[in-house]
Amino acid sequence: MRHPMNVVSQRLTGWSAATPHDKELAHRRLQEKFDVDLNDGQMFEIVERHCRERYKEHRSTCHKKYKELKLEGKDPIQHKPSIVKTQDDWEWMCAHFESEGFLKRSAAATRNRAKIPYNHHGGTISFVATREALSTQEEPVGPIELFRRMHSTAKGRDNQLVESHYKEMVELQQSQLQLEDHASIMDETAIRAQVIGRSAGTISGIGPAPHKSYINTRKAPSKVIELLELLTQKDKDKTEQLELLTQNDKDKDNLISQLT
Repeated sequence: MRHPMNVVSQRLTGWSAATPHDKELAHRRLQEKFDVDLNDGQMFEIVERHCRERYKEHRSTCHKKYKELKLEGKDPIQHKPSIVKTQDDWEWMCAHFESEGFLKRSAAATRNRAKIPYNHHGGTISFVATREALSTQEEPVGPIELFRRMHSTAKGRDNQLVESHYKEMVELQQSQLQLEDHASIMDETAIRAQVIGRSAGTISGIGPAPHKSYINTRKAPSKVIELLELLTQKDKDKTEQLELLTQNDKDKDNLISQLT
């Protein structure tokens, strides 16, 4: 799928600000590549989330380039990234990045990221899709095992807090086997939620709480999961290409600076 930026305006504060016409163009481009039924409420919401995240990632890449230029003492307006369609679009973005509202949101996001105790290694693939891909009929992957895999590398777990949380989950799970009152036995989802806590608007081990029409994502048909994984992989490849282009622009600027 081509990036939503190729068919909709780049001068939006976010995907939610896109007009129905712009969204229809993006959806039509998607349907040219994949067999998707947008009359299916669940499928429609997956596509909308995909577009929303891609728009956000594109804007984040542009903001990263803007900040790099600022740190290098350059005028961002004079160095439009190749991923931005026109100079007018880039000038709009630069003004947007300097606006009071954007600066406040950016500062709040930075503070919130600093509160995250540890990161996962799932990349852009959702926990739901990862769990579906790792599970087999003979050996399904539960929330506790998913936690271990998502927060582990070949060298082990990231930090002591991850190690402590996983150990506590396993011990709590084993202790359930000794309970005689079956009504009080916790399943893995409850165990994980008790150990790592609950957050408003999120589902433990899954992510942001879905809208009502998206509530059955964990049991989505394989076709939906396959589409989601394929879209995610294509976006990952596209992001890597964009980062390479951005680096090439930076290398060219450095070379020009050395020659002048």
